[in-house]
Amino acid sequence: LIDHTVSASSGSSGTSANKNEITLESMAAYISTLLATSNLDIQESLTVQGLDSLLAVELSAGLKKQFGLAISQLALLGGLSVKQIVESASS
Repeated sequence: LIDHTVSASSGSSGTSANKNEITLESMAAYISTLLATSNLDIQESLTVQGLDSLLAVELSAGLKKQFGLAISQLALLGGLSVKQIVESASS
């Protein structure tokens, strides 16, 4: 019963609420925390701002968990910016 209740509530409201909360501000705040920087440029490639392969693994998993976005580590290391990530979420 407990598992059923938890999965029903997280499956119905969790993902839809997370998708509605994807904004430049929320994404920038999340990524700047991960990269340990206060000077995140939303238009600059994340790799230029310190994203390496280990952080890309963490970021990819975090984007899936926090925002419901499935973005591969390879795509992140390919030069995506915060703005491009948010734009891909809205399309």
